[in-house]
Amino acid sequence: MKLFKRTIFLILIPALISFGLQASDNKPPGTDSSKTEKPKIQANAKSEIAWLTYPEGLTKIKTEKKHIFIDFTASWCGWCKRMEKEAFSDPTVIETINDHFIPVKVWGDSNDMLDIDGYKISQKNLTHAQFGVRGFPTFWFISPEGIRIGPLPGYQTTDRLIEALNWVKEYKYDTTRVENKSQPKKSGE
Repeated sequence: MKLFKRTIFLILIPALISFGLQASDNKPPGTDSSKTEKPKIQANAKSEIAWLTYPEGLTKIKTEKKHIFIDFTASWCGWCKRMEKEAFSDPTVIETINDHFIPVKVWGDSNDMLDIDGYKISQKNLTHAQFGVRGFPTFWFISPEGIRIGPLPGYQTTDRLIEALNWVKEYKYDTTRVENKSQPKKSGE
């Protein structure tokens, strides 16, 4: 009897785990998880973020002189989906990102190739090898000069995301930046 129970246990547990993984993927069984939904290139500036691909963002930074805001996401990521429903649908977040940033979305689970000035790299390799992303969502900021500022890892509430966006937008990360060069600093500042 013990052998029977043990055999059932060994057969049932992997089946339940497999079923749970398929159900958590939120996709029909047999769907290729490496195929991801493409970011929307054209967006209504008032109602959604106008996401670009990484190469498009790098091209746009040359003319717009804005910070790049990169959303490293994955099709299976529950926290990423929550970000889309909550923070990325908030009118203040949408307006701040569309007006003051070049929004870029990179699918960290996609093998789709990107062409960056003749250099070919998959979105997955860009995510992990080039930016060192270890979990989703992770957000990266790049300065208008093309310098990587740093990551903001994990799920962000709307308020925390707005705070981070404003911090970057106002160059608070750059302690060498002087806003008003005509006024000398007082002694001790």
